[in-house]
Amino acid sequence: MIHQYNELKQYIKEDFDMFCKQMKFNDEEIYLAILDEYIHGGDTSGVKYICIYVFIIMNYMSENMNVEKIYAELKKRIDRVGIEVVRQELNEEYKFFLEDMNIIKSKLKECYDIK
Repeated sequence: MIHQYNELKQYIKEDFDMFCKQMKFNDEEIYLAILDEYIHGGDTSGVKYICIYVFIIMNYMSENMNVEKIYAELKKRIDRVGIEVVRQELNEEYKFFLEDMNIIKSKLKECYDIK
C-alpha cells in the first residue's frame, strides 16, 4: 500500500467529514464518494480497498449510520482477497487492522446481531 494503515485511516476520516458534515451528502452518497476518491488514485489493491471499507464503516458507526450494506461488501472483499493476503500485505500493521475489525464486530453484534 502507498499509505501506511493509520495514515490512510486519517485520510478516510477527513474525506468522510468533508462529504458528511461539510457537503451534507446522504449516507449512500458518502460511501460512494469516498470510494470514488480512491478508485482514481492509482494504487488500489484489494487490501487497500478492504482497509478503506473498514475505515468507512468505523466513520459511519461514529455517526450512528447503518453499516449493514457496507459490512456485507467488506466481507465479500475479504473472502475474495483472503485474510492471509491481508495479513501479509499489511505486515506489522495487521495488528491495527485486527483491532479495528474487532471494534466493528463488537459494535455490529450490539446493534444488529451480525457476526
